[in-house]
Amino acid sequence: AANGNDATAHYLLGTLLFSKGLYDSGIEHWTEAKRLAPKLPVLDADLGKAWLHIKHDPARALGSFREGIENDSANAEIYVGLDEAMSWTGVSAQERAAALGRYPSLATMPSNLVYQLALTRAEAGQFVEALALFKDRFFPSEEGGVKAEQVLFEVQLMQAEAQAASGKCAEAETFLAADHSGLAILGAVARAHVRMAAIAKACQKPEEAAQLLQKAAASKNVADSAWTAKAEKLLGAPGEAQQKLEESLARAERQTDTSSYTGWWWYNIGTMQAALHHEGEARAAFHQALLLPDSLMSHHLARAAVAELGAGASAR
Repeated sequence: AANGNDATAHYLLGTLLFSKGLYDSGIEHWTEAKRLAPKLPVLDADLGKAWLHIKHDPARALGSFREGIENDSANAEIYVGLDEAMSWTGVSAQERAAALGRYPSLATMPSNLVYQLALTRAEAGQFVEALALFKDRFFPSEEGGVKAEQVLFEVQLMQAEAQAASGKCAEAETFLAADHSGLAILGAVARAHVRMAAIAKACQKPEEAAQLLQKAAASKNVADSAWTAKAEKLLGAPGEAQQKLEESLARAERQTDTSSYTGWWWYNIGTMQAALHHEGEARAAFHQALLLPDSLMSHHLARAAVAELGAGASAR
């Protein structure tokens, strides 16, 4: 009221309104603050999150986050939001990796961003650059969070898949023969074993592939259900896959109300919907996982699953 041209006052008033659930009014004041002071710190991050999570407008959010890199380059929230918005709008892994790599110092980059950058580089086929992020670096344990060894395993798994596909089976088989402390996520192992079985099969190791599929099929973890069904199908084992999947789907949906890993469970719901040939529901679940905070690599896993759905549609 005292000074309508005070950008900080508009930002603070917008923040107050936002905290009371008055989102439209809050965004109006933030937008006015942006007009008055385009480089005001934190503003781009807050606007981007509002466009993405409240208005579900990833394209507009992407614009805010990109401006944030220029105006508030050390703000980790800018890069978190940028990665989410880019994932939603289908930006390539190469472009996402380049954007995340603009963080001012990789040495001081927060662990969650290091993990996301490593996974994104691996998605882009930049395995050497992805693995370099883990060298001589300490990753503090975060209660309930993803562990460095789980992210490292995922990067190495993608690398081994690429090696097998290009005929470099000696390197891929070295990966298969190693012990992997990061293979399981909340006790779920079937996804990893099915993918490792595909590597063994590509490298003409049918017995090893069958053993890995049997490990996957033996899992009783609810999150593994879609992958267990796939393993059983590849083994030619009879079973009531659809009924078991539907029961697991109902259990997984209940987890979204009680679990701390909501994004992870929405990813698993998507895998089950896809296994039941409910493509629309699967896409919606994967997109929900991308909108929620990243948990246990849920953003990376959802991106990969969406890409696989697209590849399946093209094949049909």
